[in-house]
Amino acid sequence: MYLYLRSEGRIVRAPIVTLKDCLRPTVGQYVEARIEPALWYKVLILDSIFIDCDHRAIHCSCDSDENARALHSLEPAALTLEVVAEFFSDKDYTFGDGHFYDFDPNVDDLFETSRNIVIHLRCVDNEDMIICEEILKLIHVFVLPDIRFLLKHRHVLLKAKTEIEMYHVHVEKRIEHTDETKRNSEKALRRRREQILKTGQFDSQKYVSTLNDDFLQILLKHICKDIILWNEYLEVKQKEIQQLRDSANETDIHVLSKARSEREIVVKAVNRSIIAREEIKNVLGRSHVKRKFRRQISRLSDEHSAYMNETKSIDKLNGSIRDLIYSKIKISSVREAVLLTIQEVDSDGKSYGFNIKKSAFENETDFFDSRASKLPKDWTTLDEQVKDVLNKVSLKSKYATFCERIKDQCRRLGKDKELFAGRPSFLEPLTKSMEELITRTGNSSVDRRASKSRNGSCKPSPEIIGVEKRKQSFSSIWSMGSISKTDCQRICKDISNHIMEMAEEISKEFPHSQQNNFVNKVYVCYEQNLADELMRDMCDVYEQSYKAQCFSLADWLKRNSVSVGNLEEEILRKFTCSSLDYDDDDDEDEIAAGEKGNTRRMAKPTEDTTDAKLQCAQHEDLVQSLIRILDVSMKEAEQERCVCGPQTDEIMSQYLEPSIASSNGVPNNGCARGEEYAALSENDCLETHTYVNELDLLRREFYTIFKHFYEIVDEEQVAVSYFSKLRTFTRAVKCIEEQISKHQTTTTDLCADDLLDVLILLLRKLEPQKFLQLYAHLNLLIHLSPQFMQGNAHDYSLVTISVAYQYLFEQQLLNKTPKS
Repeated sequence: MYLYLRSEGRIVRAPIVTLKDCLRPTVGQYVEARIEPALWYKVLILDSIFIDCDHRAIHCSCDSDENARALHSLEPAALTLEVVAEFFSDKDYTFGDGHFYDFDPNVDDLFETSRNIVIHLRCVDNEDMIICEEILKLIHVFVLPDIRFLLKHRHVLLKAKTEIEMYHVHVEKRIEHTDETKRNSEKALRRRREQILKTGQFDSQKYVSTLNDDFLQILLKHICKDIILWNEYLEVKQKEIQQLRDSANETDIHVLSKARSEREIVVKAVNRSIIAREEIKNVLGRSHVKRKFRRQISRLSDEHSAYMNETKSIDKLNGSIRDLIYSKIKISSVREAVLLTIQEVDSDGKSYGFNIKKSAFENETDFFDSRASKLPKDWTTLDEQVKDVLNKVSLKSKYATFCERIKDQCRRLGKDKELFAGRPSFLEPLTKSMEELITRTGNSSVDRRASKSRNGSCKPSPEIIGVEKRKQSFSSIWSMGSISKTDCQRICKDISNHIMEMAEEISKEFPHSQQNNFVNKVYVCYEQNLADELMRDMCDVYEQSYKAQCFSLADWLKRNSVSVGNLEEEILRKFTCSSLDYDDDDDEDEIAAGEKGNTRRMAKPTEDTTDAKLQCAQHEDLVQSLIRILDVSMKEAEQERCVCGPQTDEIMSQYLEPSIASSNGVPNNGCARGEEYAALSENDCLETHTYVNELDLLRREFYTIFKHFYEIVDEEQVAVSYFSKLRTFTRAVKCIEEQISKHQTTTTDLCADDLLDVLILLLRKLEPQKFLQLYAHLNLLIHLSPQFMQGNAHDYSLVTISVAYQYLFEQQLLNKTPKS
């Protein structure tokens, strides 16, 4: 694999990066044996990586085609920014500021390390071992874990799997061959040992004292092993003799005689070995017997020298087998990593190939996790260092006590919610009078709030003819059986204060704690540890708190989708190419047709008022400005509805909510809907049906353009830490902005109206559960937001999505009752 780095406009190519023999991470001539190689299977798949420090981005390529070979063959002097940038312009984009890692200390370390490598590679030899080690650390710790593979890479994964299995089979054959050689050598050594014991006078202390000490120690060790094996063999023979002793069968008698003969031979060998063992022990440990005992050691004989050499060769074989087994284990881990990646690519369409938390709050314990405690000590990131500091007794106790306290508060809030929400089946249901009391209480609370807002100058307005009274207010629906918003915010405040306090205390353990923003970096690292313990409980609490509110809105949107989206066609037309383009000459015809009861088009909305309001709101608060703009758009839309008549809404309602129409017993054939369409001519019905079909195509094209938004929402549901969730919200908003800029058919500049209009349509499409989770997690992030994260792009993303939700809630308040 080739590695290219860019810093301050300069391009360098690092030494070749390989996984030697599918088990040894290697950069140039430097081989690193201290790390697990499983994650390095990606090196077998990747052709090249480009780390762009100037734009804080990483690009990778799996293609090993002619263009790649031409780039890799260039001399270092010929490597220019234009050539490298052009080659990687259409390659896979791993991450960068586009994914908003600007608050991640690990990413900061990644690009800082890369800049230092670029400086050293331009000053020293590429094969310098220190630089090669830094490159290997950069790749292993920062780069490889965040490279994921998609379904289009499956053929490359299969190719790498075949290569790894080839090495695996080769190692297995080497182990078998080496083991067979070892067994043959041990048999030959055993025969030589028996011969030495038979020919030598090992029952004589004088003879034994003349032998070399090294030879005696080796022989003693082998004799002790032989005695253990022979005793086990004697036990087996003795049992066999016991079974055959009383048998009168001639075959059994023959077998018994043979077993006794073998036993006698072994007994003699055992006795001989025991005598030799004791004499050798007496000679080697002679100091406590005869103090004047002197040994006259003779020269080592050829036979004894050959015995020692054979012993050394067997020891080398044992070492080789042990190394081969370790190699097999490492290759097996690399193979398992590839197999897991292929499996996840087939099932999920993507895979990082290392420890990624796949479910919301479950830690997956992959044995090839590179970020575990398997890294060399000097390779640890700030995150790992913070974990080590947390292992201190005082901090660990404080951390555990706080987590338990917050969990206990969440449990108590959940129990209180169950007390007021779900009633057990064995209790009688509420009486009608009690239900009316709850409703009156909620409605009266709304009336009091309304009268307060008018300073008590006038009474609540009487009921409007034709508009039903709201069945329940926010007070009765969202309070009874829900967790208090105040309690949620109080817990979040406690968590934020605790994280900042712990971050300041932990930072004191580091010598460079006085660096700018170092406490904020520790804050990020510590929050990740705390989120593993508390995020699940906090998400549950917030989801329960906003459940009734969001489900009520989701149900209302389902029943009244047209009243919320009366500008939908105009929004869809902005970003899709369709035959439903506006024609200035058609506007008058459409208005006239609306007066006759046959509206086929929605009137083209005016933009002057909205633009003027947007300019006036430039220096006001962001949230209030966006809400005010949405209110203006809403009022204009209501005016257009009055001009166009009700039939447009009816036609779109027939398309959007066919199930509602069917359930009310009204036919749902696209051309007639009750008595309202009885007067339409056959041509008018055909044109209406064509309009609905074309609008259907518009919607499909629109949601296809913004389908990545829903993928990001799914990622948010499984993200664990505050900052990982925050990053998904920002990516979601930026994704919408990018698609608007790319696909809008008008030449006007992107404004807040465009973003919010699209975001509102996308939120309406969410399932109720995801709609709830996104809004609950949004409020959780807003309440947990630290001071140093406020006012940046992430904070803007939270505000934008919050304003979109607020618009939908206000629409529900203004149009609570569906049309009759």
